[in-house]
Amino acid sequence: MTWFTENPLPPVLIGIVVEAMLVVALFRTGKRAFLWAMLGLAAAVIGIVILERMIITPREEVKAALEEIRLLVETNDRQGLLKRIDSNPDAARLRNQVQNDLTQITVTEATITDLRDEDIKFNESSTFADVSFIGAISLKPGRVPRDRLVFRFEVDMIKKDGIWIVSAADYRLPFGQ
Repeated sequence: MTWFTENPLPPVLIGIVVEAMLVVALFRTGKRAFLWAMLGLAAAVIGIVILERMIITPREEVKAALEEIRLLVETNDRQGLLKRIDSNPDAARLRNQVQNDLTQITVTEATITDLRDEDIKFNESSTFADVSFIGAISLKPGRVPRDRLVFRFEVDMIKKDGIWIVSAADYRLPFGQ
């Protein structure tokens, strides 16, 4: 049932198809019951879309957290970014790497170019996520030979106090750039 809570398109498309069949039935028979069925179906589809928007799944939470992290990178907010990395000793290398990288470069744009739903894998309790995606950053010219770099990110995220934070991450050039 995950498709229902993450994408309103299937219920809307099904509603449109059934609504079209009801329109045909209304014109063929002229019975008022089909008009009421059309109104009821339209109300049901609207209700389903509203319900879908109200339900926030763990996958949507992880995507939102990654978007927040992307914005922190794009604005060069090193302190904000470090707050989104777990404080456990296992993440110390990542914290140091991020701090070092962001002192040496200035990011002008950060994008997540390839993140599909199937690239986010959860444990049974949905408190740990393993995320794999491709992202790109544009840099202020100067300290590095290229002004745009594409990376393959492998990120482990954990939900602590209702917030998804990075517990481990690896980023590397994916295409031998």
